[in-house]
Order: sequence, then structure tokens, then C-alpha cells
Amino acid sequence: MLGRDFRKLWIGQSISFFGSQITSVALPLTAVAVLQANERQMGWLTAAETLPMAVFGLLAGVWMDRMRRRPVLVAMDVARGVLLASIPIAAMAGVLTFAQLLVVAFGAGSCYVVAAVADRAYLPSLLRPEQLVAGNARLQGSYSAARTVGPGLAGLLIAKISAPFTIALDAISFFVAGGVVASIRHEEPQPEGTGRTLAGMREGLLRVARHPQLRPLVLCGGLHNICSTMMVALYFLHLKRNLDIEEEGIGLIVATGGVGALLGSVYAPRVAGRLGDGRALIVAQALTGVARLLVPLAGGPFLLAVSECLLGAVRALFNITQISLRQRVIDPNWQGRVNASIGFLLWAFTPLGALAGGYLASAIGTRNTLWIAATGVMAATLLALPLSRAAPPSSDRTPTARP
Repeated sequence: MLGRDFRKLWIGQSISFFGSQITSVALPLTAVAVLQANERQMGWLTAAETLPMAVFGLLAGVWMDRMRRRPVLVAMDVARGVLLASIPIAAMAGVLTFAQLLVVAFGAGSCYVVAAVADRAYLPSLLRPEQLVAGNARLQGSYSAARTVGPGLAGLLIAKISAPFTIALDAISFFVAGGVVASIRHEEPQPEGTGRTLAGMREGLLRVARHPQLRPLVLCGGLHNICSTMMVALYFLHLKRNLDIEEEGIGLIVATGGVGALLGSVYAPRVAGRLGDGRALIVAQALTGVARLLVPLAGGPFLLAVSECLLGAVRALFNITQISLRQRVIDPNWQGRVNASIGFLLWAFTPLGALAGGYLASAIGTRNTLWIAATGVMAATLLALPLSRAAPPSSDRTPTARP
């Protein structure tokens, strides 16, 4: 049993996962369908969502090693709820602009960065090391279930009440999620992180750079994220304008990714146990490349649905395995700084990918840009090959696992 407090965290996260999946469809469609955004603007919108990792990622890690994480999780949920609620309010007043979408995307992204670092650092204080794979699998299972139901529901809601008002549901979900996490009664120990901020940031980066498992993980993930973000910036625009798929259809296509993710989250522990962490990550990355290549190849909904389903399954395997690996091999007192350093290295340069995708698509076309980005995702598999020497899931923290 993983305990009552973990169940509260699980419920709170599950609620926010569900709402976030609705907004993952509603926010870009608000830009495309309501504000008539073009390729370059979609690049800027995606860049605004990912830029906070470059701005706050390393600082968040230092902060999370100096304070208790549960109050931070609650505050970030409430802040995201307020930011998202401003979109339907502005729409009702007839003053919604693309500039506001950029501000909300950056603000919500900033809250996500801080909350993600706090969440990664908080979970090991609720669970024993041998429970982390099971805990992460449950969280990923909830995320997968949300991906299954949320996008399809989003498509229906957008068709009925418009995209901006659909976002109101996500705002409500964050308020509820914050209340559930606030009810956790576990006495979290005060982290022991001390020292200067710049020194802590530098040491976190050095520990990642010197670590035999974390270094190839961030190299692979960094290239993958840059290229995937190029695709994300153009994805809904491509489906809506180039393939002429309506909102309900887009929601159903994205929902198939949730079905795959649900299967991936169920089978991830046994796959990682049989292959070992490193080989499981390599296989997952290679199949991710295949899924991405299906997007520019697709001429209609069927191949897109296959792509989403495969992508959901293998990304669930990759994420559960890599997060559990990180939580095992990082010293508890360094969870915040090292995880933030990993997050920074994985996401800091993705705004450039989003902007490159938007500007490249305006020059050579959306489909050609999607081919280039998908090829980059497949190429990232080569950078993951050193992970074949990663320790198996049953291993605990050892002195050799610490840089």
C-alpha cells in the first residue's frame, strides 16, 4: 500500500491532469479558430509556454531544496487557476487578444515549472525507494486516463460552448486540485539545502553532466524536446487548416493517445523490469520517432490516430522509467537542484524549436517542417544508446550512483 497521503496527492494530480488535457486542445484552438493565428504566432504561443523553464528552471531547483514542497504545489495550482480563468472572463467582455494568450501561456508555464520541480522532489518523501515505480506508474496512469477522456470531451465542449469557455473547466480543476493537496497531513521534513543560489545552480548542473546515466538522458531528451516542440507548435494548425479536420475529430484523435498512454502506464513496470531501465528507454525513444514520422505521412485521421496511440504508449514507458531512475539515483537532499537542472537542460532550448517551427513552416510549408522535426526525434535515439548500461530498476541509491 502506498498510503493515504500519496492517494491524496494522486487524486489532486489526477484532477489537474484532466483539466490540463482539456486546455491542451482548447488553448491552441482558441488561437487558431477564435483569433485566427498564423504559423509564426503559433510558434510564439508554444515558445511562451516553454520559455519559463529557461528563465526559472534552475532557480526553482535551488528554492525547492530550501523549502517544504507541499505548500508550493498548492500555491501553483491556485495561481494557474487564476491565470486560466482570465481567458473566459476576457472573452465574455469581448477583449480577448493574442497578447493575453501569450501572457497566460507564460504565466501558467512558469507555475508548471515550479510545481514540476516540487512534485519530483516531494514524491520521494512520501514513498520508499522501492515504491517509486509503482507511485509514478499510478500518476502516469491517471495522466493517461485524462488523455483518453479529456481531449475528446474538449472537442465536444469547444463545438458547443467555444474554446475560451472550455478553458474555464481547467481553471476550476486547478482550484479543486490545490484543495486536495492542501489536505495532505504528512509531516514533510525541512530540506537541508543551503548555500548561495548561483553555487547551487552550478553544482546541480555539474552533477548531471558528470553522471553516467543522467548525462545521456538529458542529451537524448533535449534533442527530442526541441524537435517535438516544433511539431507541437504546428500540430493543431496542420490538422485544422491543412487536413480540414473539425474540433470534434481533433479531440478524438488526441484522445487515442490517452488509450495508448493508459496501456503504456500499465505495462511500463514489467517492460522496464524485463529490459532494464536503459534498454527500455532506448526502445521507447526509437518508437517515439516512428510515431512522430507518421504525422507528416498521414493524409487523414486514421494514421494520425495510430501515431497518437503509439506515441502515448511509448512516452508513458519512457516517462515512468526515466522519472523513477532519476528519483532513485539522486540524493534526497539534491532532488530539487538536480531535477531542476535536468528540467532546464531538457526544456530550456525548446522555445527556439517552437519559433523555428513557426518560421520554417511559413517559408517551406507545414508538412515539410513536420518531416524535418520528426526526423530529429528519431535521431535522438542515437544519443540514448549509452543508457544501455543503466542500472536495473531494482537497484537502490548507491555511492556509485552519485556524482
